[in-house]
Amino acid sequence: MKFKGYLHTFKALMAKKPQQISSFEPDKEIEGFYLVTEKNIRKTRAGDSYIDLTLQDKSGTISAKIWNGVEEQKDEFNEGDAVAVKGNTDIYRNKLQLNVTKISRVQEDHEEYGYSSDSLVPSSKRSPEEMWDEAMGIIDSLSYKHLKEFLISIYNENKVRLMNHPAAKFIHHNFRSGLLEHTLSLAKDAVYFSEKNKDLDRDMLLAGVFMHDIGKLKELTGEVATAYTDKGNLIGHIVLGRDMMHEAAKKIDGFPEETLMLLDHLILSHQGKYEFASPRRPLTKEAMVLHFLDEMDAKLNIFDKAIEEDQNEGKWTSANNYFGAQLYEGFRTDEKDT
Repeated sequence: MKFKGYLHTFKALMAKKPQQISSFEPDKEIEGFYLVTEKNIRKTRAGDSYIDLTLQDKSGTISAKIWNGVEEQKDEFNEGDAVAVKGNTDIYRNKLQLNVTKISRVQEDHEEYGYSSDSLVPSSKRSPEEMWDEAMGIIDSLSYKHLKEFLISIYNENKVRLMNHPAAKFIHHNFRSGLLEHTLSLAKDAVYFSEKNKDLDRDMLLAGVFMHDIGKLKELTGEVATAYTDKGNLIGHIVLGRDMMHEAAKKIDGFPEETLMLLDHLILSHQGKYEFASPRRPLTKEAMVLHFLDEMDAKLNIFDKAIEEDQNEGKWTSANNYFGAQLYEGFRTDEKDT
């Protein structure tokens, strides 16, 4: 199928109201505006080329394929482009897939057909302003003046990005304001655990929470078409975050060297294991708690996403997910009639 002539007949494509990815059902024709977050030219077993895509809007993501017109179309759009798409859905390995029949890079005048850039980026269900205020309230509760001053300074310096940045490209909290949502969730868990375990250094644990992923501001490009920066690929958010922390600590008069060393350890060990790219394993109680809280919050977010995206009917998902297992989504005591 030839695509180039199609690029000048956009109106014919958007004859219907644009459809969000979350509303897709199997064996349906769809039309809509999406963001290309991944694009790769691949080969079938027979040696034929196809374009393998990941498309995104604010409601979710979907794997998409262009089987025909690959040579004509491969240079017409790139990763990070907003595109208008027409295609048909089917199920492949128990997941929805979109087979693209027509595609065009979005132009400035396409708003009249229902296009809005805000519709392309998944966002936290919570207000970033409310999350910011809640996070700063927890920081303000710290009693150790050097840590409080340090956190207020680095957070205010990076406020705009912290309010909008995703926590990851793919795995967990990979949406606008995802980093702030993840960090706030950990902070509230840390407050709770500190109340239950009085021998924990509450202020040090909270400082580790607020700093553990700060390097993702330099590891990832941002909330639209999130990608890894060169520094993200070559250095990674752990070391980048440690460097940011040291620069911020220099601005605080008399910041204690031992406090900075313990913060270093919290950042360098928060992924827990060497095989998880953690430079150090947790060797303090606060570092151990931070690692497990971080792991728990990330895994619960991944679990929720697996349940939401699964197409199985009944109580069990398919095993085609991050965990490689069928997940139970049946009986809940809080939904039982009393």
